[in-house]
Amino acid sequence: MLHASPLVHSGAPTTRGERYQLVVFAISEQWPDVGGRLQLKGTQMLAQEETAGAAAALEHSIRANGMDSETWCVKCLRLEGFHSCLMFRN
Repeated sequence: MLHASPLVHSGAPTTRGERYQLVVFAISEQWPDVGGRLQLKGTQMLAQEETAGAAAALEHSIRANGMDSETWCVKCLRLEGFHSCLMFRN
């Protein structure tokens, strides 16, 4: 199987026998992971307490790849607070 890493993915449980997985990370110059790069930048800015810049980077990351649950968690839980995240989801 080959897919872009930001896509949500998982494996079905193994009920018998053994499963072997070969994992390869490929970095594309043609299709860069813009969402992942912005998420990293936003997380780094949060660590440096640059909340305005972190919020902007995380918003752009979500626009680039709204399926990445990790970006949503960083934005909701670390930047906006737990209650804000719950209100947003309802």
